[in-house]
Amino acid sequence: MSINRLTRFKCRKVSRLSPSQFHALTQCPYKMVLAESLDRKPLLPCHPSAYMGAVIHKMIELITRGKVSDEQQFNTTWDALIQEKEAELAAEGITFCLPLLKNVQNIGMKKIQVKHYLQSKQSDTFQHGTARFWPEKWLEDKDGKMGGKADLIVENGDWAAIYDFKTGKITEEAVDEEGSTITQIKTGYAGQLKLYAHLYFLCKGRYPAQLCLVDLNKQLTHIPFSADECKDLYNEAVRMMDDVNQQVECGTFDSLARCSESSCRGCLYRPACHYYKEWLDEHLLTNDLIGVLLSMQQFNNGNVNVTVGVNGRTITIAGFDKALKGSLETRLGKKIELYNLKRDNSSTHYIAAKYSCIYDAIQH
Repeated sequence: MSINRLTRFKCRKVSRLSPSQFHALTQCPYKMVLAESLDRKPLLPCHPSAYMGAVIHKMIELITRGKVSDEQQFNTTWDALIQEKEAELAAEGITFCLPLLKNVQNIGMKKIQVKHYLQSKQSDTFQHGTARFWPEKWLEDKDGKMGGKADLIVENGDWAAIYDFKTGKITEEAVDEEGSTITQIKTGYAGQLKLYAHLYFLCKGRYPAQLCLVDLNKQLTHIPFSADECKDLYNEAVRMMDDVNQQVECGTFDSLARCSESSCRGCLYRPACHYYKEWLDEHLLTNDLIGVLLSMQQFNNGNVNVTVGVNGRTITIAGFDKALKGSLETRLGKKIELYNLKRDNSSTHYIAAKYSCIYDAIQH
């Protein structure tokens, strides 16, 4: 871990929206502006499980296409994909989570789940005799305003289906209008597939026959849709993108930032968002802190604890590496920003995690 400084940047218009980004756009348009303005280079590291998720996603695709069909192929490919991902992360300077096998919780169970997907004997809906498989197929509209890679498209003559692989839960609990708890497809998943369906129509002149979510149990969840609702959703997404870009052109961002715990907690660009920092002053709901570095203490094991003054409260953060001692000493009495901490049982005690990150506070 090191102490980072955010350089000045200029907000730019969103050049293209992908179907997978549409839900984020509805949650907080300013997040999309920050991503575009920072060349889509995250300011915070992902949780190690997110990097492993990319490996699992690729394995599911290869199994689905029949490229991995037995246990020997599975083990060889699994190891190769992990090595490939680790080399990619190392090249980007992301080493806190390496090796993945030691830093991802329950990785053995995840491997068993994916292997179960391979060994499933249920009928394989993907096989259609002369069907053609198009993994990670790029689809876009003629203006380039919307585009993205569909996980898998299967075509057989005029018949086509678009599949989206999910490594986590597909459903979530919600409350209906009568106050009853119901189970529904997670927000954003259905809309993402419907947008891909309309992009497919723009490219091929016809809509797919099926839209499906696929989980680790090899269960297919069919998403009902109509051509009209896919078209309407696409038009709404483009309209929203145009509205956001109009606000960027005018330099009026206040209406774009929509801070909330659910929207901000996983945002990888929040060190650049002064709206979030103002919101955080009043809502200590995420595991981030912004305050004045008051003191620090090094223990015999080398670990460093710091105390930070946050809105009149003194908060202790334990577990920083001794390599940070010199950098922290130069910032005593200054404001710093701490992200991705672990919250202790007490509201005044936090713990530094491997993916925690420190930024110098800047004035906006």
